[in-house]
Parts: sequence; structure tokens; C-alpha cells
Amino acid sequence: MKSLLTLTAVFGATFGGIWYLDSRGGLPEAYTGPPAAEADEPPPPRWYTVGEPLTLTVRGGQSARMTVALQLPEKLPAMVETDDGGTRLAQEPVVRALVTDTVMRRSARSLRSPEGRRRLERLLRRRIRAHTDVRVRRVIIPDVLVG
Repeated sequence: MKSLLTLTAVFGATFGGIWYLDSRGGLPEAYTGPPAAEADEPPPPRWYTVGEPLTLTVRGGQSARMTVALQLPEKLPAMVETDDGGTRLAQEPVVRALVTDTVMRRSARSLRSPEGRRRLERLLRRRIRAHTDVRVRRVIIPDVLVG
């Protein structure tokens, strides 16, 4: 009998409390803590194209026309303003000289193959990082024309 009385009291209190809260606008929402901060999206990579497309004579006497792009870190290296109002890397002449010297030592065959271009990109990245203050993350050669 005592357990039946306890069960009735618990049952009544539960449904009575729900009825009371429902009459006052419903059950309160559960507190889940402060709103979760949105994950900070990393900034998109900054790509810098080294000047105009380079036209060079590669080993074997053939010519190559190519564009070289550098992925720069979030903290940009020193930039200077050009005459036409744009900006360029302060050490762009050094970067262009390094690219020219490196590419002119390659054969046309290595520039035509994807693996040869990947090796050239890695070599350019190492040389640019070693000889300039420009801390490139990646070097890509988006287009090459060898003829």
C-alpha cells in the first residue's frame, strides 16, 4: 500500500508539474552552454604571379614560354608600388633571376613531362627560400609552352 501511495504521488507530481509548466508557455529549453564559436576558416592561399610570362632558351637551344606562380604565406613579404599603381614583390628581380638561371639549365624534355615540372617547382621553391627573404609555401608552373 505504501508503494502504491508513493507511486501515485510521484505520478501526480510529475504530470502536475508538466501541466503547470505547459500552461505557462511550455517546458523550458535545456541549457546547452554558450553558443559554439564558428570554426575560423583559414584564409585562402595568396598566389603571386612572377611578372609577365617568361620566354627563355632552354638547354638544347629550344625556347620555352612559362608562367611561374608563388603561394605566399599569410604574412606577406615586402611589397613595392609600381609605376602603374600596382604592387610587386620587393625581391621580384632576384626571384626572376633565380627562375631564369634554373630553367635555362633544364632540357625541353623535362619541361614537357609532368614529373619534370614537379621537380622544377620543388627546386625553384628551395632556391627562392635559400636566396631571398620570400618564404614561399609552394611554387607552381601553371602553363608551359616549349617549342
